[in-house]
Amino acid sequence: MVQIRTVVSPVDFTPLTEEELGLAVEVCQRFGSRLVLHHNESAAPPGFSRAWDWKQNHVPRDGRPAEPEERLRRLLEDLPEEIAGEASISRGAVVPALMALARELPADLIVVGCHGRTHDDHSSITERLIERAPCPVLTLHDHEGEDVHHLFPAGERKEPEVVVATDLSPGSERAASYAFELARTVPLRLHLLHVLTGRQEPSEESVEGLVAHLEETVPDDLEGRVGVHLATGEAVEGIVSTVRKLDADFLIMGEHVKGLLKSLLHRNTAKEVLHQAPCPVWYVP
Repeated sequence: MVQIRTVVSPVDFTPLTEEELGLAVEVCQRFGSRLVLHHNESAAPPGFSRAWDWKQNHVPRDGRPAEPEERLRRLLEDLPEEIAGEASISRGAVVPALMALARELPADLIVVGCHGRTHDDHSSITERLIERAPCPVLTLHDHEGEDVHHLFPAGERKEPEVVVATDLSPGSERAASYAFELARTVPLRLHLLHVLTGRQEPSEESVEGLVAHLEETVPDDLEGRVGVHLATGEAVEGIVSTVRKLDADFLIMGEHVKGLLKSLLHRNTAKEVLHQAPCPVWYVP
């Protein structure tokens, strides 16, 4: 089963931070995880420090607490009582700092928001995290004006609906295995999705063969809780349209296109989905 003991959530105090923390809190409540809030601050001392330790050793001249540290403290105070929260401040390049923190803890999940294409710095940070993180990354882009998203919605829906995208590569197979383990840990209804991207209309025989192959990958103990779906067309459009059609609560997929050369030669489906998905996306390295 999937064990999520430590969740890291990098915060930048923008409006998206609230929704990002909402997802992190849902994960922590379901798995009994501790939550480590991280803020990258150029004025902070080298390396990492507990926020409250940093405050004692770095008091501004006017005697007031530094603003980022105080805002982190407020976020910790607002967490539900059952969640053990900590804070970390780093300086320098944010992605290497987050990677170092994730390995040091170690983190089982990073929850981060993406501000979209119009903010290149934020987008590149999130995309680099997806590509380089030593653990899964849960992310969502800025859905301005839309309802707040939940991984585990309350109400009539007992089990979250989760789309698991697979292209039958080793990377997507790992993502599917992770999804199966996740479904063994918490109640989920999984939808295994493969998008047929060829220009020619697939034959009935090939479709039947793919469906049979996907059904064979479903573990016996999850029978009845995993559906199999095929879509046709471009991969990104097929994934996003299926997520909308099924009204999925979140999407699980792999990330296996690495490096600048591959980014230039291939359309990175994982990163394109990041900016178009109408729900949170759980990336598995």
